[in-house]
Amino acid sequence: MQDALFGDEEVVDPTWSVADLSKAIGSVLEQAFPGEIWVRGEIRELPPPGDGRRARPHLYFDLIEPAPPGQRPRAVLPVVLWSTDRRRVNADLRRSGVRVSAMDNGVDVRIRGRIRWWAPGGRPQLQMTGIDPEYTLGRLAADRAAVLAALDADGLLDRNGRLPLPPVPTRIGLVTSLGSAAQADVRRVLEAAGLSHLLVEADARTQGPAAADTVPAAIEAVVAAGAELVLLVRGGGSRVELAAFDVEVIARAVATCPVPVVTGIGHEIDDSVADRVAHTACATPTGAAALVVAGVGAARDRTEALWAAVGAAARRAARAQDEQLARRGRQIVSHAGGSLRAAEAGHRSLSARLRQRGPAGLARADARLDALGTSLGRGVRRDLGEADRRVTAAAAVLARRPGPLLDRAGRELVGVEARVRAVDPARALARGWSMTYRADGTLVRAAAEVAAGDELVTHLAAGRVRSRVVGTDAGEGGSDDA
Repeated sequence: MQDALFGDEEVVDPTWSVADLSKAIGSVLEQAFPGEIWVRGEIRELPPPGDGRRARPHLYFDLIEPAPPGQRPRAVLPVVLWSTDRRRVNADLRRSGVRVSAMDNGVDVRIRGRIRWWAPGGRPQLQMTGIDPEYTLGRLAADRAAVLAALDADGLLDRNGRLPLPPVPTRIGLVTSLGSAAQADVRRVLEAAGLSHLLVEADARTQGPAAADTVPAAIEAVVAAGAELVLLVRGGGSRVELAAFDVEVIARAVATCPVPVVTGIGHEIDDSVADRVAHTACATPTGAAALVVAGVGAARDRTEALWAAVGAAARRAARAQDEQLARRGRQIVSHAGGSLRAAEAGHRSLSARLRQRGPAGLARADARLDALGTSLGRGVRRDLGEADRRVTAAAAVLARRPGPLLDRAGRELVGVEARVRAVDPARALARGWSMTYRADGTLVRAAAEVAAGDELVTHLAAGRVRSRVVGTDAGEGGSDDA
C-alpha cells in the first residue's frame, strides 16, 4: 500500500499491485477455508487414459456443477492433483475396487482438498488431497435406481425382450468401440461360425460422457443398415467405467430399439441398466456372439431335422406305394389269368360244338341253297319269257310300218333331185349361157357393176374368156359405152 502524497488530511484511494492483491485474495481464501474441505461435482477436462498429459506428475482438471444438456455448467472449479497426493488417491481408489482409469470425465465424485489462490493463473484452485470412492459408487447406485424407476414407469423394462429373436439374422449389428478387445472377441466367434460377413459395425464410446451421444446414434445406424439383431458389447471395467451403460438415454435407446438388442457388457458380475432393458444380457462380448451362433446352429439343426423327417416320410410313402402297386399287379395278373382260362375254356367248348354240329349244319345250308337256286331259276325264266314276247311284238310292228314310209320318202327325194338338176349351172352353160366374174371373183349381174378398164373372166360350158371392159350399156337409162 502506498503513503499519502500531500499530508495527513488528504484521503487517497489505495492502489494495489497485482501481486499484492493476489496475495491478499490468497490470504482471504486461506482465512475463509483454513483447512481441507470436501467438494462434490462432476469431472470435466480430465485428459483421457492414454493422453500424454495424463502421464505427467501433476494432474489438472475441472470439477463442475452440471447444467442441462447444451448449456454451460452452472459452476466450474479448477482442481490440481499434485504428484505427492496423486499416489495416495490412486491407492485409495484401488483399495475400494475402483480402477484409476475409471476416473474419467462425467464421473460424479466427492474429493477432499484445500482452497488456494493460484496467483499465476489468477483464480482459485482446489488442491486435491483425497477422494471418497464410496460416494461415487453410492451415487452411481442411486442414479441407477432412479433410471430403472423411470423406465419401469414408462413400461420399457421388458419392451425389447418381447421382440422375437430372429433364428437366422441376415444382418447383425455390432455397436462397440471399434478396435477394442470386445470387437475382436465378437468377430473371432462369428468368423469361426462363418457368420462374420453378416456384421454391420458402428463405432461408439463405451465410457465417459461421449457414450450418451454415440451409443444411441450407433444403434440407430446399424438398424438403418438393415440389422435384424444388435450386439451392444464392451469389455470389463470397474463400476465407474461401466457407468455409461446406466445412463438413461442409452437405456432408452436399447429399450426402444425396433430389433432385439443382446448386450455383453463387462464381466459376469456386472449388471448395467442397459442389460436390464435388453432382449438378452450376456456376461461378456464373447457370450453375446456365442448366443447368436447358438441360435443359428439351433435353427440349422431344426432345419436338418425337418429335412430328415421329410425324407423319412417320403421314403415311407414310397414304400407304401410300392407295396400297393405290387398288390395291384398281383391282382391284375390273377384276374387276367382267370379271364384267359375262361376264354380258353369257352374256345375249347365252342370248338367242340362246331366239331359236333359242323356236318349237319353244312348239309342244311346246302339244302337251303338248292331250294333258293331253284326258286331263282324259275323267276328268271319267267322274266326272260315275258321280255322275249315284248321284243317279238315290237319287231312285228316295225315290220309292218317301214314300206309306206320308204315310198313316201323316195318320192320326195326324186322331186328334190329334179329341182336340183334344173338349177345346175353346168346345164345352163351347156345351153349357151355364160357367167362373168370380176377380177376379185365376184359375179357380175349388171353392166353398172363394172367400169371401163375392169378385167373380167367369163365362164363358158367349155373354158373361160378373159376380157377388159371398154364400155358398158346399162339398157334403159344406162350408158352407151361398150
